[in-house]
Order: sequence, then C-alpha cells, then structure tokens
Amino acid sequence: MTALSLPDYDTLPPVEGMPKGCAWSVFDKDGKKDVYRTLNLLTPKVIREAGAEVRDGVSISLNWPLDSMNKFAIEGRKQTIHTVHSLHSTGLNDGLGWDDELDFNAQGSSQWDSLVHWQHQETGLAYNGFKPTQPTPRRRGSTTTPLDGYRITVRDIEAVAAHQGVAFKQGDIFILTTGITAIFDTPEPADLAKMAQRKLSGAHGTEKTARWFWDRHFADGAEAPMTSLVLQPYFLSLLGMPIGE
Repeated sequence: MTALSLPDYDTLPPVEGMPKGCAWSVFDKDGKKDVYRTLNLLTPKVIREAGAEVRDGVSISLNWPLDSMNKFAIEGRKQTIHTVHSLHSTGLNDGLGWDDELDFNAQGSSQWDSLVHWQHQETGLAYNGFKPTQPTPRRRGSTTTPLDGYRITVRDIEAVAAHQGVAFKQGDIFILTTGITAIFDTPEPADLAKMAQRKLSGAHGTEKTARWFWDRHFADGAEAPMTSLVLQPYFLSLLGMPIGE
C-alpha cells in the first residue's frame, strides 16, 4: 500500500460500533487483520530513502535516562531502581563480573506506547478490534526444541542464511532465537526440570563459533537468556562484542 492510496481522515471507512476516525481495516490485506498499523508506511523504499540522507554516520541516542521520572511521584507507577551486583556477591558463581539489576516502569522514560496501552474505553478494544486478554495461537516449525540441548553450529547458521538469501555485512546485529522465551512464559514442571540441567539449545559455545562471529565483524549479537552464557567468555571479555539477552 502506498501513501497515495490511503484515505483522508474524513473519508476513513466507517467501522460498526466505533466512532468516526477509526482506521481499522485500512491496512488489512488478503482477508488478514493487520497488526502493524501505520508502521506499514515504513516500506523498504522509505527506509532506503531515509538511509540516503545519512551524512556523517554518527549514532545519536534519543533515550532519556531510565530514572528521569524519579523526581516526579506518579501514583500507581514505581520509580526506577538500578542496582549493580558483583557475580561473586550474588552467589551465582566465583567469576569476576557484574550484573545490572533494573526495576522500572517502561512509562518512566523514553519508549513507544503499545497500541494496547490505551484501549477504546467504551468497548475495551484495541487497534483493529484486538482484545488484549484474548490468547493467540503459537506455532513451532522446528524438529528440535529449546530444551533438547541442540547445539546450533556455524554450519546451521550458514544453511539458514543461504535458505533465506541473507548476506551478512560488517556492522550487522546478529539475533538468534530458539523459542525458549515461550517456555519461560508458561513453564511446565518437566520444563523446569530440564532447565535445571542447563541443557538448553543455543549457539555452540566453541572457539570455531567465536571465530566465525568475529570474522564477519558483527557489531553485536543477541540470544535468549541462559543460552548465551557459553559465548560470554569469548564475546565479552576477549572480543569486546556486546551480547543482548
């Protein structure tokens, strides 16, 4: 859909039971309800044109400090608490390192409001008729599971990249997901038992893997919590590569 095909505000098609100015269904396609709303306008063409305007290549953070709202007491919203722990003091292990602990409300600093942050009050519905309390189905298309201890090798990664037509470039951010966060959300007793054994699927924690990541010069990498631990000794202290969890 191009910007030229969007209706003006006054000609938005009426939605039964909703007031004027409701853009539900405008971005629907092939009988499927849209979930991306006006972000649909961020097309590859728009992104390329925006990239062409880059002159200096300097990153400028727009993030407000996480504790910026601490000076204002807002009823019902906790203030940000930032605590730094040494790994030794937590009892996690005897290694040298630090954990950052943050307890905060996302509304206390820079953030994008979710479309369910404020629903249509009369109906309780969010954008496109979505009910935030209604569960959505999940599907898994892999023959492995997040808890079977599968070691994702360099060969696996390259095979997936070739299948999807992905060409890695210097400065890319590499994100690996196994689906384990879905298990974290609603763990069964058997899942907890497997997690206690620390046999989680994830990137193979070998020098070969570290070499592959370094040679492709990724800016940083991200993986599910716990599964990234095997690469921390290589990435963090030796290669200086941040790990998102």
